[in-house]
Amino acid sequence: MTDRHYYKTEFERCSESVLDIMAKWHRSKGINTPMPGWLFNRRTKHLSPKILSAVQQSLMMQERLAVEGKANGTVYSLLPEKSK
Repeated sequence: MTDRHYYKTEFERCSESVLDIMAKWHRSKGINTPMPGWLFNRRTKHLSPKILSAVQQSLMMQERLAVEGKANGTVYSLLPEKSK
């Protein structure tokens, strides 16, 4: 239990929170269904805008989160993990 809920930094906790939200979405809706931006914003409202922006940038640089602008708004989805 400690392995799952112990974080070295607050930033790491916030990053895992976003990944958990996205993983839950993909489990219920399917891996090919991106989360609409309005719902992503609603689910991540517990994070300050500066922290959320930094987390998004970090996860995109790590190639773990995709953020795409569509005609009807922004959508978010997890990227498949690469084999090491």
